[in-house]
Amino acid sequence: MDYIRRSFVKGLCCLILSLFFFVGPSFAKDVTLQWDPNSEPDLMGYLIYYKDGSGCTVPPTSGDSCFPVESVVYDGTGALEGPSPIAVVVLSGVTELPSGLTKFGISDPPNTPFYEIDNSGPCEFTLHDFPDGSRECFVLRAFDTEGFASNYSNEACVKVSPPKNLKVR
Repeated sequence: MDYIRRSFVKGLCCLILSLFFFVGPSFAKDVTLQWDPNSEPDLMGYLIYYKDGSGCTVPPTSGDSCFPVESVVYDGTGALEGPSPIAVVVLSGVTELPSGLTKFGISDPPNTPFYEIDNSGPCEFTLHDFPDGSRECFVLRAFDTEGFASNYSNEACVKVSPPKNLKVR
């Protein structure tokens, strides 16, 4: 009986130690976006679009910089805040998003969750839980109280790793 117990304990210890060798650490990372506020008087908020950066469109003369192309689909799904696009509003007291946002990727504006941010200085929003080592690309659109949206901002891509944050200007 002692032999069986020792064999079991040794086997259990080997199994536990093997988990340390075969399972590497997996950490989710955050990305903070920062941009200059839009000054339109009827500004309601911003749409944050993101996607996995693989396939990011890169002009041949600009090194590692990316640029937005209307045909690129920003269909990211990895952020804790939800799938792309994520709506952030700058007006207090907003209860639902304008219905006109359906043409910009918000499928059900009255029932879409949104986040509030301050528009008085540089705007900032943090997206959480991207996989470590992923390459994420982001663009923004401002939208107004009637549901009209601006063109895409410049695209910014980042390889997600600690402790860096992405600042979009």
